[in-house]
Amino acid sequence: MSSVTITHLVHPKPRISRVLLSEMKDAILGKTYALSVAFVTPLEMKRLNGKMRGKPVPTDILSFSL
Repeated sequence: MSSVTITHLVHPKPRISRVLLSEMKDAILGKTYALSVAFVTPLEMKRLNGKMRGKPVPTDILSFSL
């Protein structure tokens, strides 16, 4: 299962190549993993960071293993 999912919750949408993300994912994680990327607003990042890490401030990157 080699998939990349990109979700845009901000406008304008960031320009990102699904092919580039897929190649990076395969090189780092391997072809058997799936990768999801979400572009969110600072307010949503603050909410997620508070919920997942107990730090209710915006941050640049959050990552989670499933």
